[in-house]
Amino acid sequence: MTANNSSGHSDTGGINRRRFLAATCALGSTPLVAGCNDQEESEASAAASGETTSEEAPDCSQQVVPVGDNAATKTRRTIYTDDRIRNARANIERYDWARAERDAVVSRADAFLDAYTMEEVWHLVTGQQVPRASAVDAERRIGSPTHGPDIYTEHGRYPWEINAVEEPWKVTDPMTGIRYPTNDFQSYLVSGRDNRGFFDPARADDQYLVNETQPDRGPEWGVDDGHGWVDDDGNRFTFVAYYNHFATWSSRQSRFGLSLMAELLGRAYLYTDDRTYARAAAIILDRTADEYPRMDLWPYQTKYGFANSHGGTGKGKILGSEWETRLTSRLVDAYDAIFPAIEEDEWIVEFLADKAATYDIGRKSTPDDVRRNVENGIVRRVRRGVKQAKIRGNFGTHQRSLAKSAVVLDEPEGYTDDTLDFLFRGGDLESTDCGLQLGGGDVLPRLTGVVDRDGHNDEGAPNYHQLALERTRDVADVLDGYDNYDGADLYDHVKVERMHAGQPPLLVLNRFQPSIGDSGRTGNPGVGWMDKETMVDAFDRYDDEAYAQLAYLMNGSSTEELHGDIFDSNPEQVQTDINNVLEADGPLDLSSRTLAGFGYTALRQGSAAESTERAVWLYYGRNSGHGHQDTLNLGIAAHGLTLAPDMGYPAQTGPSPKRINWTANTISHNTVLVDGTRQEYHWVGTPRAFDETERVSVVDVEAPDVYPQTDTYRRTTAMIRIDEETSYAVDVFRVDGGDDHHFSFHGGEGAVSTTGLDTVEQSSGTYAGEDVPKPGKGENTEYNQSGDHEAWGGKRFNNGFNYLYDVERDGSPPDRFSVDWDVADTWGVLPAERDVHLRLTMLCGTDEVALASGDPPDRSGNPGSLRYLVAHRTGSDLRSTFTSVIEPYEDSRAVASVEQVPTDSDRGNASAVRVDLLSGRTDYVVSTTDPDAKYQVDETFEFSGRFAVYSQRHRSSEYAYLHDGDRLAVKGRVLVRNSNPRLTGEVVERSSGLNHHTEMTVAVAEGPDDPWEGLADKWIYVDTDGDRNGAYRIENATDVGESDRVRLFLGQQTFVNGLADPQDPSAGHEYTVEVGDKFRIPLGGTWSRDRA
Repeated sequence: MTANNSSGHSDTGGINRRRFLAATCALGSTPLVAGCNDQEESEASAAASGETTSEEAPDCSQQVVPVGDNAATKTRRTIYTDDRIRNARANIERYDWARAERDAVVSRADAFLDAYTMEEVWHLVTGQQVPRASAVDAERRIGSPTHGPDIYTEHGRYPWEINAVEEPWKVTDPMTGIRYPTNDFQSYLVSGRDNRGFFDPARADDQYLVNETQPDRGPEWGVDDGHGWVDDDGNRFTFVAYYNHFATWSSRQSRFGLSLMAELLGRAYLYTDDRTYARAAAIILDRTADEYPRMDLWPYQTKYGFANSHGGTGKGKILGSEWETRLTSRLVDAYDAIFPAIEEDEWIVEFLADKAATYDIGRKSTPDDVRRNVENGIVRRVRRGVKQAKIRGNFGTHQRSLAKSAVVLDEPEGYTDDTLDFLFRGGDLESTDCGLQLGGGDVLPRLTGVVDRDGHNDEGAPNYHQLALERTRDVADVLDGYDNYDGADLYDHVKVERMHAGQPPLLVLNRFQPSIGDSGRTGNPGVGWMDKETMVDAFDRYDDEAYAQLAYLMNGSSTEELHGDIFDSNPEQVQTDINNVLEADGPLDLSSRTLAGFGYTALRQGSAAESTERAVWLYYGRNSGHGHQDTLNLGIAAHGLTLAPDMGYPAQTGPSPKRINWTANTISHNTVLVDGTRQEYHWVGTPRAFDETERVSVVDVEAPDVYPQTDTYRRTTAMIRIDEETSYAVDVFRVDGGDDHHFSFHGGEGAVSTTGLDTVEQSSGTYAGEDVPKPGKGENTEYNQSGDHEAWGGKRFNNGFNYLYDVERDGSPPDRFSVDWDVADTWGVLPAERDVHLRLTMLCGTDEVALASGDPPDRSGNPGSLRYLVAHRTGSDLRSTFTSVIEPYEDSRAVASVEQVPTDSDRGNASAVRVDLLSGRTDYVVSTTDPDAKYQVDETFEFSGRFAVYSQRHRSSEYAYLHDGDRLAVKGRVLVRNSNPRLTGEVVERSSGLNHHTEMTVAVAEGPDDPWEGLADKWIYVDTDGDRNGAYRIENATDVGESDRVRLFLGQQTFVNGLADPQDPSAGHEYTVEVGDKFRIPLGGTWSRDRA
């Protein structure tokens, strides 16, 4: 865009002032300009939108939360109790960190009070008729009037600079230094004050609508009267609305947004007992309450040129509904903080009474008058705003506002009980004759049904699970200790405790949390999206040593500066307690873990604490929302690096072409694509086996729903220990059904070499074909749009093959070949350069093998490209068994050779691999489809079971492992025998309701004589209906007095997966496991020459 030197007209396109005033007028409960009529707020939004008129408006009285002119109700502080305040002040006297926290708050509050007098603070509050917008151009595509969208490219999403104190009502273009609007809007605003002291554009003086700062560009260039300046191309720039959003109300672009300042001033008052802070906070609250009932964002929508965050609903009050949640929470918080000062400090009432005498804003003669105004004007408006979707964001945000308003108002058998009942019950956003209505806060239905038994939500991305935990904690913190509502303690809810426990097990090498779904970056280090303060608090609440170890790790392997909250009675006791854990148990050193409810398994060997850990992880959970279509995706970390990194967060969210066609698509992940299409959505796969011994760790998972045309879609992965620092993996991916299978695998950034392949470079194009180009940045190509899948927004997408480029192919590959990635330390995590590799050897027939490059999301630090292996098989009703040996190694390999060996069976199917190690050891690793069949392996040993490992050294038996089988023998010598390879039967009793100790009693139809013995740490697999699997870890087992009955103790792994009636939490629950369900508990055993 070039500089526009001609004049523009502020009423060209979009809404003009007359239409703007008409829409705004319709929102007030008292006339704001001549000719306005009183009407109910719920009708006003509809009238402003043009949906209806007051004459034909439906009766919405039953759907509107009444507010009325209630007497002041609040009698005490309920969040900032006297005990908490005494603790804070004592901690400030005692600890440097507490003084630093106080100083940071007080410094910010002092800066605000230095910048503004109390009179000026009162006038900072703007009314309904000053628009608000979170961007200068509604769709963030126009950018700067002089430099176009480059302003976003070079300066980010919120590029405009604001200095509210020195340059009020101006935003500065960082590209040019030009300040907008070019007219004196502050004088225009003052000239338009009405009898209530708020801006009325009908009263404002047009002499201030002249370009003063860029006169060479014409008298109307850059002039904004509040609803934007429109250039000659019809582009609207909402400078004033942007300033009002950020400088007046929010705080992202300004130090002194009023909602944040109210909260900080209240906190400063708590820390210091200096009434000056309470006075300024009271002015902000009371003045905001004068206008808050009239505030409505409906006129300021994208179609009128105003960008706001409301999830497409157009709803909000001061700000878009999503930002309004934080604003209301801060205001209500401030009211609780300064509550006693309103009565104790006569200055507050005197100042506000003087304003009431000057302006028509109601009576302010007593402390109760002020309290009534704040309570009726702000606090009681919260539930109404939430119900009307005007205060609504991601889960936890409007719930926090609801909880705060209920607790702060403290009106049992009234607003508080009604609001907390509403908070906990279910309710979707529904379109009604009275507009959008939210039926409830959905806290209990979400915790009960959406959060799984491992503590993860439905997003399929750990980053968003952590956000859900933070938001749930926000609500729980508000309710913590509140004594006027039974059942308010969310921290005691088993799912909330599990939400804390759900993140740490994802960690590998104590350095990486896999970037599953829209999380993190491609292979970046870090312990995920948890924060050490949360882990400290979780340790203090739940007394689980893992939280202490993780807090220590996240604090740089130190306990210095680890402490509780400033409001705690003894905040540094936790540091002593963490040191005690470390002395007793050492630092965090996770073993292999399965989170069957979430859909994640990490096989770990070695020690993270000693920097020898290596890990293979498998993801099979949610693949929708912020998840990717990546079921049975495999990742590997070893030698200090993540060697097969996941894609992570996309460069653009939503249905952007690269995200839906590539980043989130199946082909970009280490899994199998069937029939050239991405996976269907599912909740979680079904684990069939998980076991860990000193030498062997194994996981077996199937996902029957992601490709309906398949009878089998199943991955079995085992990790085999070589020595203290080295392991390898055997991976067997079985797919039965469909006519086309693409096995996709990529390693980390670095050069790739092959053994056994004879590839030919493709002259042009992509993996989709020589005539199919790779899309440019943001380009939605014809190939993309020719796919069979449809994303939200109606955009179609394809299989992503056209995002694989620099293709080389082998059209007649051998049955055994290897690909070796020389993995670079992309993120600089190693202290010195090391020669780290990942090698995959495939041991099965394929029709074609290709190597190609694919690009991770274009985000800072990510590798530019990764090299992919794509092994392709085709045929009618195809059956594939992709068998691979995967070796992470440093400097040189520990493996001498690998080969697939023959098996002979009476009825089952097996994939058997022989691995010869340089040490002289030979391993046979076998995965089968039928655990009851008998298998002869390479004329070397025989067994019956699901999975087996047999090791020789110099042709002499050294080790044997058997899972879910009854016998492993070598030349007639039985090494492992299980007379009962598994327990089977049915569930006869199970725990009901949500509790912290889940149990079930089973009737054993097949099993040993004392079936309860040796079941600790085994897994039970219950056949379930629905989308949740029945895999549970057994913590302990006991006899119940009947020979065939066993009681299993499962810890906090609840069976509850939902409420029977989301509108009535007392109506009972839905369950994953039911009485009568069939189960099995696989058993196994090992043999070692050292212990023979």
